[in-house]
Amino acid sequence: MPLSAALLLLSLFFMAVVIRWQRRQAAQASLPTQGPPQEAAPEAHGGVGGGVFAAFAQVVRSPYLLGITLFVLLMTWVSTFLYLEQQAFVAKAFHSADERTRFFAGIDFYVQAASLTIQFLLFGRLFKWFGMRALLASVPIIMTAGYAIFALNPLFMVLVLVYAVRRVADYAITRPCRDSLFTVVSREEKYQAKSLIDTFAYRGGDALSGSLYKALTGGFGASPTAIGWLGAGISALWAVLALALGRAFQQRGRSVRPAS
Repeated sequence: MPLSAALLLLSLFFMAVVIRWQRRQAAQASLPTQGPPQEAAPEAHGGVGGGVFAAFAQVVRSPYLLGITLFVLLMTWVSTFLYLEQQAFVAKAFHSADERTRFFAGIDFYVQAASLTIQFLLFGRLFKWFGMRALLASVPIIMTAGYAIFALNPLFMVLVLVYAVRRVADYAITRPCRDSLFTVVSREEKYQAKSLIDTFAYRGGDALSGSLYKALTGGFGASPTAIGWLGAGISALWAVLALALGRAFQQRGRSVRPAS
């Protein structure tokens, strides 16, 4: 079985486990702690209905959820291309495992420190100043510029800087915004479709983009410059989708009460 297919099946399995666990948690939370149950309690706080694979139908029926799924797929493609390109450069720049470990450890330290700082001190203010739509599109726009800079200057340090910026922006901005997109969907979609997207779509995007990168660099001999321009194009498409999702989120927020 191809590696990408095995990863997709494994993601599907874990997605099913997560959904079943969330359904049990929701059912337990619906049990009354004291006094007689209210008449509206079963409808308002009952367990999430539908089978394990109901999330597939929810995503297919909803253009909004399909948009989030495509958003996640494009996000993983942008990330995986940078990651694998960096791996190729690192293999040439460092000849020992210890050197590579020290390099990645240093990058991880600064990335995590910057991400925590932005999340705790800046994200709330940025959200208040610019709004959901601008923040959701900000990282794709930054990555479009970052990939273009790398395409024009395919140097190791440029790649390291662009990848570090992407990781910080992903942890500090994209992830909170992506989770916020599910505050305007139904309770079933929040517990079922979100799990599908966070597992199956995310890991499936990793597998597909990794296979595409290997085909481009191995089979077609794509240069770093070509990968840079391709990444810039994918990031630009990601930015357009982010703007559309941000608009849909705002419209739903005005017309639909957020799910509790």
